[in-house]
Amino acid sequence: MSEFQVNTQDISQRRVIDVSIPSIEVSSALRVAVEKFAFTSNNISYAVTGDRLRYWDFFPPRAAGSDGWGMIPVWGFAEVVESTCPDVTAGERLYGYFPPATQLILNVAKVRPGVIMEGSEHRRELPAAYNTYRRLQAEPGYDAATDNERMLYTPLFVTSWCLWDCLKHRAWVGASQIVIVSASSKTGIGFAQALHNDPDTPPVVGLTSTQNMPAVMATGTCDTVTDYSEIHSLDATRETVVVDMSGNAAVLGRLSEHFGNNLSLCLNVGLTHWSAAGRSPAADRSEFFFAPTHIQQRVSEWGAAEFDQRVGRFVSTASAEMQNWIDVKTIAGLSGLQQIYPDVCAGKIAANEALVVQLRG
Repeated sequence: MSEFQVNTQDISQRRVIDVSIPSIEVSSALRVAVEKFAFTSNNISYAVTGDRLRYWDFFPPRAAGSDGWGMIPVWGFAEVVESTCPDVTAGERLYGYFPPATQLILNVAKVRPGVIMEGSEHRRELPAAYNTYRRLQAEPGYDAATDNERMLYTPLFVTSWCLWDCLKHRAWVGASQIVIVSASSKTGIGFAQALHNDPDTPPVVGLTSTQNMPAVMATGTCDTVTDYSEIHSLDATRETVVVDMSGNAAVLGRLSEHFGNNLSLCLNVGLTHWSAAGRSPAADRSEFFFAPTHIQQRVSEWGAAEFDQRVGRFVSTASAEMQNWIDVKTIAGLSGLQQIYPDVCAGKIAANEALVVQLRG
């Protein structure tokens, strides 16, 4: 089997390593073969925050000599090829959180008709949302033709919905304007869609690069779309919430200076511009948004079924909208990912392009 690894201290370095095929050594375990997975700037955010948010802890590399190297978690599909769990048989397909590798051993903690909960010791304290695997054969209305959209958009749009729900619950923090930084990111587009669907939303400004302005405008979800060089043109008299997908300290500094005391809150979400990251200039008004924490809170309040129903409706609608202008590009194997990875790291993937890495089939 093979693993795609990146250097945890310098994520621009990457390699593909061959390792021995894992064997099942305990009862209630599964060996799965990863079929395909999505790879976006969201995965780069996982890598950049890997130590702080423990993303490196999910899938420790198996290869000898891998100290200082890690595997970036990805969302995708896999087939069970061997099972010692009596409730799960070989041939069953799963959707969930995987390493960029050809195979993985899952230690099953709990099996329900629709889901499998992973219970490996090193994952027990990690967010439950990342340890839940959906059993596709038990899913009503499952359609394999929607696999690409699911792995590309669902993880991002769940975050988008949670951002909207958080700010809605907080009455927009009293702001009369919302600025989305890196509005061309897929999470940013989903967030703008959620805001657009809510008649109570304050005016929304999408901030992006010149080359990505047409793509953001095409979505029709922002009231205004502005280039980074035009920050000075934004209405600084309005109380403003900045929702940042970029992590670009220079851009955040200019926004902080421009809005001054009218910057109510800067919500830090992603790191699409990770190489320009730094301490937020508006640190006293900044919060880091971690979607799994918000999910856990809502699940405890509403129950898992109600949460899934609410967010599922939004994800379905938003994904359908994305279909109208996103071009899905298939990458052949881990070697193909190794080749295109520098472009993903450098933010050179066009806003209307999405990558799916195909390993089987």
